[in-house]
Amino acid sequence: MKHVAVLWISMGMAIAGSPAYAAGPPVLEAVSGADGCKLVRAGKAEAAEEGDELQTGDRLQVGARAAVRILFGDGTHVTLSSGTDAEIAKPLAGAAGLVLHKGNLNANVAKPPAPVAAKPGTPADLRFYIKTNAAVMGVRGTEFVVDHDDAAGTEVHTLHGQVEVAQDDDDLHRGRGQRLGAMERLRADKGGVGKAGRFDKVKFGRERGKHHHLAATLGKKGLSGRDDLRARMQARHKERAERADKDKDGKAGKDGKADAPGKGGKDGAAKADGIKKGDRPNRPEGGARPDKGERRDRD
Repeated sequence: MKHVAVLWISMGMAIAGSPAYAAGPPVLEAVSGADGCKLVRAGKAEAAEEGDELQTGDRLQVGARAAVRILFGDGTHVTLSSGTDAEIAKPLAGAAGLVLHKGNLNANVAKPPAPVAAKPGTPADLRFYIKTNAAVMGVRGTEFVVDHDDAAGTEVHTLHGQVEVAQDDDDLHRGRGQRLGAMERLRADKGGVGKAGRFDKVKFGRERGKHHHLAATLGKKGLSGRDDLRARMQARHKERAERADKDKDGKAGKDGKADAPGKGGKDGAAKADGIKKGDRPNRPEGGARPDKGERRDRD
């Protein structure tokens, strides 16, 4: 298996009747690994942190030894593995999505609350979608994998249910793409969408695991809901505030000890000599300092 963009989508629990953005914007749920992740917004890059709310157009660039997971409003979880570059896409027909520039994505997509349109040519009930520079894929509570490379194009593997692969957004929304059944695959490029064929699920899963173990490790951690994530972030902020207060108190105590009378230091020495802080020795009449007067006499 080449080191190309891969997307793994699994069925998950949904918030009944709610589109992907109804419960709020996407949130960076977890960041793991030594290299972390960069969040690029309006051309400015900064380190991404757990709890960051994401906006349309935000790009997440995951380090070579890292993995992150995004939580969408409908309960969809998407894990980005090392080397991934993905962008939060504009909603399509009410569904959230990602633009996959390169890398690996592993997602649990929320299951639709009602049966979806299954007839070709009918409007699609999208829950989530993935877009590359070669194709766009609609997710309706199923499990599939996408491999993408700028040169080789986009390859789609369906593990369960159905996946629709189309050339553009309009074809996908209108149900004019090609639908793949379980254990089927196809390749798409800028020239069009190819024909479906069968593949070996076990062999494919084994090869994928070799290249994306960091994301798999993060994927084993329990998934969080927005309430769980919010509570975790609040606890973290509280811990940071308490640590800052403790450091501040410790510094204040240290400074107070240094300023104690007779214990050394500029202020302490002044107090020990009977001079109050801020007082200066009286100058001779006329205001000139003695040393300056002496210099004038020598001149």
